[in-house]
Parts: sequence; C-alpha cells; structure tokens
Amino acid sequence: AAGMAQGFPALRNVTEFGQGGPKSFCPIDLGWKKTVEGKEVHGLKRITRHPQLWSLATLGMGIAIPTTCPVTAVACLGFTPCALILGAHQDSRYARSIGGTRSEYVAENTSHIPFHAVLTGHQSLSDAWSEAKQTNAVAAALIFSVYTALM
Repeated sequence: AAGMAQGFPALRNVTEFGQGGPKSFCPIDLGWKKTVEGKEVHGLKRITRHPQLWSLATLGMGIAIPTTCPVTAVACLGFTPCALILGAHQDSRYARSIGGTRSEYVAENTSHIPFHAVLTGHQSLSDAWSEAKQTNAVAAALIFSVYTALM
C-alpha cells in the first residue's frame, strides 16, 4: 500500500525547505542572495539595518491610517516606537560587541532609520533595486493592484 509520503515525496521532510529543498512552493525566497560576494552591505540593508522591524512598523502604519477605530490605530502605531527602540538597542549591543558584531564600514554606511543612508548619500536605491528579486516586487504590485481594485 502506497502511503502519503510516496504520493507527495517533497513533503516527506519539512525541514528540507530551508536547506535547498523544494523552494519552488513559495515564490518569496527569503534566503535569496543572503550573502553577496565582495559586498558587505546589500539588499534591504542598504535601506535600513533592521528591515524586519521597519517592515512591521510600516505595516502597522498602513493599517492605522485608514482605520476608524482609535484603539486599532493606537495599537498599530505602537510598532513604530518599538522599531525605533529595538533597532537602537540592537545597534547599541553590536557597538559594544554584545550578542553580535558589526564592522565599522557597515556602521558608517548604513542607518537604523529607513532611507537615512540613501538621503545622506552613503547608499544608492539603484544598487538596492539591482540586487532585489524583481519577481517579489512584481508579485507585490499585482497583489496590491488586485486588492485596490476590489476595494
């Protein structure tokens, strides 16, 4: 008798997804170009040193703006001070070599606040775009377009 594992061989071991396994199931490859040879700063790190925190803060701001419920707005806007405080805390720990390290080049040429390094001329948006996975940007634009059209 054939079991489920034989019918779905790619699903036998869930742990192989992050280890070069069947990544084709998810179009958003979070490990894509995690390291770029010869470049200490690349991708979203050109925009901010803490892209995960600021993505959450941006999502919160996006939810808070159109809402009519004050409680929801306050709760969602709380992610922005969290991103500020947690990012500054991590920067402070890395500066003291507690919990991780960061080179002088990264400290001088990137910023905690999104787009600050771009505005001060330390980074370039064209470099960030050339390093980005355009498939993800197109997918996000299509989803946003469909969502906007249906609203």
